[in-house]
Amino acid sequence: MDSRQIDWKIDRGWERASDIAPAALAEARVQLHHALQLVADVGRKLADDADTEYLPTARGLATGLARGARPFRAALGIGDFTLHLTDAEGKPARSLPLAGKTYDAAVRWLRAELDALGADGAKVTGRTPYDLPPHKILDGAPFAAPGEDVLRGLATHFSNAWRVLSFVSESTPDCSAPRCSAAAFAYESHTSPAEGIDIAIGFRPGDAERNEPFFYVAFAPRPTFVADEIDDLAELEGGGEWNDEEWFGAVLPGSAYTIYDTESLQAASVLAFFDSALEQLRTLAGLEEE
Repeated sequence: MDSRQIDWKIDRGWERASDIAPAALAEARVQLHHALQLVADVGRKLADDADTEYLPTARGLATGLARGARPFRAALGIGDFTLHLTDAEGKPARSLPLAGKTYDAAVRWLRAELDALGADGAKVTGRTPYDLPPHKILDGAPFAAPGEDVLRGLATHFSNAWRVLSFVSESTPDCSAPRCSAAAFAYESHTSPAEGIDIAIGFRPGDAERNEPFFYVAFAPRPTFVADEIDDLAELEGGGEWNDEEWFGAVLPGSAYTIYDTESLQAASVLAFFDSALEQLRTLAGLEEE
């Protein structure tokens, strides 16, 4: 990787990330996951995809351009816990703070505002074709905004993830641009360096196994030839660790890089992790470096 590119694309824009209290993070993550379905349904019905992209102007996750009298996007602001409808450039034009609003009320707001934008708001129902983590929101309880510090912290982690995953995906041959799955709440890119092999390069704001934000590189299908050899794998850079439960790959817990007190050291730790993980996984797959 070109150090000048790293400095320009990542180091200068990196925001210093901090740990988030596990209980507060878990509640925030579930509420954001449910709220993201509102945006995903607009993407599913009025744009090309339910998966979302990171939108810097909204500091959140947004649809691609949707169809109306003029192109627009629907977005979930992470730092402000707000539903936005933006112009084509991503500047928020109509907004609904979600705290105190029920999911159904947010759907009604969306439908009315979409109609005003010349889109077919009736198409948006907020229903999902998959199950979501249980929460009282499903029973009609209103969203309750997590603490501002928690939301700001998550917004910082997502901003950094967008920056580093965009760089890594652009630097990896035949790698897709990062997108966030509304079903899994996983923000990731994919590359298939050989037939039958998929490598996911991603970020999650925690999950059922890890209650902290983390980066990862997941390798599929699981390489059976390392089943009894995971302890022999070389140590990952940046504080990363190998994962062999449920899926195989490499993980960098947020706590491994938030220990550093400068933006540049945090960014360097994350990049070193991705470099070492991708290099070793290519070797395990028997792929020669290009």
